[in-house]
Formats: sequence, structure tokens, C-alpha cells
Amino acid sequence: MNNMNIEVCLKRFIDSEILGPYDMKYLKEDVLDVLTRQLGKKPLWNEGNLRNEESLPFGGMETLVQLQRYAAHIDLTRDTPDKPLTEEKLFEDECLLKYWENIENELFPKDLCFKHLIWTGSIGIFFIPVDFPEPLLIEEEELESEGRFIGNVEYISIGSTYQLLRELDTLNKWLKLQGDYGDLGEMVSFDVYENEADPWREIKWAWLVLHWMARQSIEKKLTICFE
Repeated sequence: MNNMNIEVCLKRFIDSEILGPYDMKYLKEDVLDVLTRQLGKKPLWNEGNLRNEESLPFGGMETLVQLQRYAAHIDLTRDTPDKPLTEEKLFEDECLLKYWENIENELFPKDLCFKHLIWTGSIGIFFIPVDFPEPLLIEEEELESEGRFIGNVEYISIGSTYQLLRELDTLNKWLKLQGDYGDLGEMVSFDVYENEADPWREIKWAWLVLHWMARQSIEKKLTICFE
């Protein structure tokens, strides 16, 4: 499968290598503090045991943005885009930009359907098995001010696996897939990706992978990591 340079995997949050083991431990404590303020109580975040969990090819960064654009159009226009876009036109899509430009606009309606799918961006992404309403974005400056080195990652975003699963289920009312990667199996899922007659085949593959990982994340209490 070409252009599958991003792997999606399940692991313990503290085992991610994006910041190193010590910094991931401190980052988890920071996230717990923020979620405690957001929820009004300390969330239960127990991490499961890692047993050679499966990783799957997801696509390139553009694949995730295609999926986010598709979702943004459904949410803001109640219709799907006419066709996929590429390169600059994709990132300049009107609905996608409207979603992002209003992330901190208090006057913009916040009853949006796909906050965790879209507002987590396209790099430095984690989905953790905790149910919380608003995704978290931690800017590079915040991490560097605490003496952490994050390489080329501009920010780290943390979404809820529970919310992601709900959003993907909503999205599937338009995609109309008959199950995810775990339901359909490897061969049928690859057939979906390789169907060149379908302009949305790449985002359908992304949905198959993400939905399966979300279900596994909740069941096994592990974090979805994009690497």
C-alpha cells in the first residue's frame, strides 16, 4: 500500500516515545490536572497491559486531513464534499478552515459533531481511553517552557477515544461502511482501500482503522498513537 507512512498503534500513554519516558509521565500528570478541571473530578485513567498490540498503516497526513474535511462539510453543510482535494486546496478548504478558525471563538456554536476528530489536528496526536468533552491542545511553547524537547512536533493534541468512537459512528451515516477493520478483516478492508473507482476510498480506509483502534483502546485501556 503506497503512501502509508503513518502507523496507528495502541500502547500505554507513558510508553510513547514522542517526548521520552520521563516527560511522558509528567505530561500524563499535566493532562490529568487539566481533565480534572474540565470534568470537575479526577478522571479514572488506568492503563492496560501491553501485549504486542497490533499497529496498522493509516496513510499520510493528507489522509487524515481528507477525513477531517469530509467531517467538517457534513457538520457545517449537512452534505459531503463533491470530491477530494489535494495539497494547498485541501488545507485551504472553507469548511475545514471555519472549524479551526473558531476553536477559541466563544461566540461560535460549540455543539459541533466532530471536535475530537478535527481539532486534534494531523500531527502529535493521542486518543486516550478517558471520556471528556473537549480535546486538549498543548502548544510547543508550553512544552519548551517546561524544558521538554519535542523535535519537529508543533503541538501535542489529546482526544478522547470514547468521543472519537461516537464521532466516527456519526460519520458512518454518510460513509455507510458495514463494519470496521476488526469486523471486516484484512482482505475486505484492503479491498475497500484498493477500490480506485471510489474517490473516498482512502478516507474509508482511515475510518476502518480508526474505528477499530478506538474500540480496542476502550476495551484494553490503551492509547491510540499516531507514529
